Amino acid sequence: MATVWVPTKSQTGGFPIEAGEAIAAGEAVSVGADALAYVADAADGNEQVPCVGFAETDADTGDWMEVKYEGELHGLSGHTPGNPIFLGSDGALGTSAGHVSQVVAWARTATIGVIAIERVTVEHADHS
Repeated sequence: MATVWVPTKSQTGGFPIEAGEAIAAGEAVSVGADALAYVADAADGNEQVPCVGFAETDADTGDWMEVKYEGELHGLSGHTPGNPIFLGSDGALGTSAGHVSQVVAWARTATIGVIAIERVTVEHADHS
């Protein structure tokens, strides 16, 4: 999982929220209808979207946590500088869109992404 980094001069760029399930630091986060935080997921049949930010630290169910929507994600791998980073399955990130397409960052290097969450998601039709 990625590490969320926020510049020290920026004390904003996030919000506190109660976790509705266990969430690991760096995982993509979505807010459920019950106003609790859940791991964001773009997988078919498991959609929990849109991603609103990334967990700054680990949180268990019922813990208060900080979700960051600006800054950088460190510890990524396999990304091409300048290309979009998409929400994937179970809070992970990918180089291509899942069942639901949402760009959540842009690759600054192969291992660092700049958080840039798109508010619009597109559900891909099932062509089977």
